[in-house]
Amino acid sequence: MCRARESAEAAFPTITSLTDPRLIYLGNFTDAEKAPIVARTRQLLSMPVPSGSNRLVLAHAPNLMDLMGYFPKEGTLVVFRPLGEAAGFEYIASIPAAQWGELLRQGQK
Repeated sequence: MCRARESAEAAFPTITSLTDPRLIYLGNFTDAEKAPIVARTRQLLSMPVPSGSNRLVLAHAPNLMDLMGYFPKEGTLVVFRPLGEAAGFEYIASIPAAQWGELLRQGQK
């Protein structure tokens, strides 16, 4: 959790980060221990955000693996569209860290 929090603070120094203990690393947990963590991850990815804004969740790859069977490489930005708690979320794209610089340059044009 410390690494995720430190990454958020480094990337967004003017924004206060929130630490949710329900999103801890679950790599070595039993299925029963994982269930509330997976449920919280699903909830965060499904909840709508206010118009014109985004929600950034820094988490560990095993959490996504247990949620949707996808294990992103370290540093990958995974984009979802929240559809509401009843409908869940839609996976949009994965952006590996190697592409971040180019995307930033394109966004500054």
